[in-house]
Amino acid sequence: MVRYDRGADAYAGGAGGDGAGRGAEHRLCAGEGETYELSVTADELVITPTAFAPGYAVTVNGQAAESGTAVTMPVNAEGAEIAVAVSSGGRSRTYTLAVQRVAAVDVTVRHDSDVTVHVFNSARAEIGAAEQGSGFGRFALVPGEAYTYVTDKQTWYHAAGGFTAAGGTDCGRADAGYD
Repeated sequence: MVRYDRGADAYAGGAGGDGAGRGAEHRLCAGEGETYELSVTADELVITPTAFAPGYAVTVNGQAAESGTAVTMPVNAEGAEIAVAVSSGGRSRTYTLAVQRVAAVDVTVRHDSDVTVHVFNSARAEIGAAEQGSGFGRFALVPGEAYTYVTDKQTWYHAAGGFTAAGGTDCGRADAGYD
């Protein structure tokens, strides 16, 4: 299993979603030779290669890594290819992360000042706001990807909606229905 945590935002097409901010976690479990394509807006990707059982050796790009310990990998402007292998007793499984670096797009979600907005990617990881103000949140997101938002008012009231990230997107009022 490979868990990865991207620097600013990521999309993992083969892993079922995109991730955002530190702490966004995706688990890759697949057969031998699987490749996962993901887009990130940051210059690094943090992965946590984790063996399925004790006694397995783990490598990241050919270098020994401790199972369950985070490894930070650089992602240059051209992207990166990261190979994670887990082996024991002559058997091995390799996961390849084909990382593409893309420019983030700013999306603004407007809301009443007494409302809290949470934005999530398709993997259900919460995206932290790049800027939070009274009545708005600005999020740096992967272009073309679908996101949802959930708003809270006084803990008990919730509303939800969705949008696709595009440059300059203004999602309008995310607190509709609160009176």
